[in-house]
Amino acid sequence: MMPDNATHSAVPMVPAKAVVFFGISGAGKGTQADLLVRHLAAADPNRNVLRADQGALLRARAGQDDELGRRITAIMAAGKLVPNFVATSLLAEYVSSHFTSGAHFVFDGVARYELQARMFDELMVFFDRPDYTIIVLELSVEEARKRLALRGRSDEAREEQTRSRFRWWAEKTVPAIAMLEKMGRKVDRIDGSLPVELVHKTILQSLGLPERPPG
Repeated sequence: MMPDNATHSAVPMVPAKAVVFFGISGAGKGTQADLLVRHLAAADPNRNVLRADQGALLRARAGQDDELGRRITAIMAAGKLVPNFVATSLLAEYVSSHFTSGAHFVFDGVARYELQARMFDELMVFFDRPDYTIIVLELSVEEARKRLALRGRSDEAREEQTRSRFRWWAEKTVPAIAMLEKMGRKVDRIDGSLPVELVHKTILQSLGLPERPPG
C-alpha cells in the first residue's frame, strides 16, 4: 500500500480507479497490477493506492502459527482450493483495514469463483466503489504453459498443479467473470500475449489514463 503524501502538489489527480485483474496462470496479472500501481502512484502522488493480492494474503495468513494457518498451508501445499469463506474473509479484512474513500484500488487474484465474485462485488458496493473495471488478460493455454515452463515449473508435482489451475480457470473463473459482466460490471479484454510494455500501454488506454504521468 502506498502512503498518502501529506503535501499538496500542482500535479492534477486522476479520477479514482478500482481495477481487478483476471487471467489464466502465466498471463501476467501480477506484473501488470504492479505496473499499474507504480503508474498511479506517480501520476497521482497525493492519493493512496491500495494493492490487494489474494495469493499474498493467503500466504501471509498461512505463515501464522495457529490452526487456520496450518490448514491453509496444507491446502495450498496439496494444490487444492482454499475455501471461499477463507479467501473472502481475508480480503474483506484487508480492504476494511486499509480503506480510504478516495484511494485507487488494484486487485489481483481475487473473485476467482462465482461465490467469491458475488462477495467481492458486495464488498465494492459496500465501500461505494461499484464502478470498478475488470481487466482480463487473455492468453491461450499453450502460451501459458510455455511461460510457466520458463519460470521453472517443470517438475511433475507442479505440472499437476498447473493443469488444475488451468481447469479451475476454465470451469470456475471464466463463468465468474461472465456473471459479473452480466451484472453490468465493466470488462475489458486485452491480449496478454503482447509484450509487457504494450499490454501495460493498452491497459492505461482502456482506463483512460495518460501513458506518462504529468511532469
